[in-house]
Amino acid sequence: MDESNKKARHGFVTFWLWASIIVNAFGLLRFNAITSNFTELDGIIVLLYMAVIFANILVLKWKIIGFFIICAGVIALLLLMIFYFRIETVPSILFGVLLLSIYFGILNIRKNGISLWKHLLNEAKTNKRETKIWFAGVFGTIILFFVVFLLSL
Repeated sequence: MDESNKKARHGFVTFWLWASIIVNAFGLLRFNAITSNFTELDGIIVLLYMAVIFANILVLKWKIIGFFIICAGVIALLLLMIFYFRIETVPSILFGVLLLSIYFGILNIRKNGISLWKHLLNEAKTNKRETKIWFAGVFGTIILFFVVFLLSL
């Protein structure tokens, strides 16, 4: 790979990542943590908004862990749909698979013959130690979140 192709991402992918950050930031503005009617569900939704914003920033910074944070967010959303809102399991899982397929598909849009996903994989291989630290920290936090969530049901 020559220098001109290094770290190039398609304009639509960049636009989509920034649009996702902005939309989720506006979603956060809907919630007011100071009021007395801020529920436990509102707290979980705020955490999901923050996770999506953080994950997209990581993807913009060429960190593959951002994709896996999105995966964990979709799983958390599925748990909410199934256990909290009592939505049927099969449509919920299909919805989750559709969301992740769209996200993965957008990350595979190519510029100069190389997709953002390929750049993310190459970056992870180049910085193995840093990637392992990110995975340990993020997945430890996710596991802690799921344990607290399941205990609160």
